Amino acid sequence: MENFKYIIVLFVAVLFGCKKKYPEDDKRSLKKPEKRLMENIWVVTDYLVDGQDSSSKVYFSSIVVGGNNGNSFVFKDLQFRFKEIKDKGYDDKIIVLKSFEIKKQSELLGTGSWGLINNDDNVFIKGGYGLYLFDPSAESWKIIELTKKKLSIKCLFNNKEYQLKFKKGEF
Repeated sequence: MENFKYIIVLFVAVLFGCKKKYPEDDKRSLKKPEKRLMENIWVVTDYLVDGQDSSSKVYFSSIVVGGNNGNSFVFKDLQFRFKEIKDKGYDDKIIVLKSFEIKKQSELLGTGSWGLINNDDNVFIKGGYGLYLFDPSAESWKIIELTKKKLSIKCLFNNKEYQLKFKKGEF
């Protein structure tokens, strides 16, 4: 009977330890936000500027991809993939690198680094090769929703609110 009490106490502790992190999160999850970000390819469904749909507006990238400079793209249907790469350093210690890719269909638009900050409330997204979604000062995005099938992030930049909404994509 004493063991049964310990099992109940442990169950209750685990249940309350799995708190909802984001306002629209649909369930309690044992997975950390970092793992939930990495388990999917995230496809942009909506890009809002001050609440107005800008998903189909054409943007230009100054990144050289496949020999083409100045690729055009729309945010809708861009694919984001957050990854964690483990490698041995020069001193044989394991180093963990967090990288992301942005693709348009199968064409790579850019890569960079990412991480969670502010007690996992924000994700910073720092592009490589001069790629920023807006500007280096707009790297920190507040996580609004993070579930198995949806991700929503927003930031403020130049007195405007930008929001990206994603759905789960396929590998």
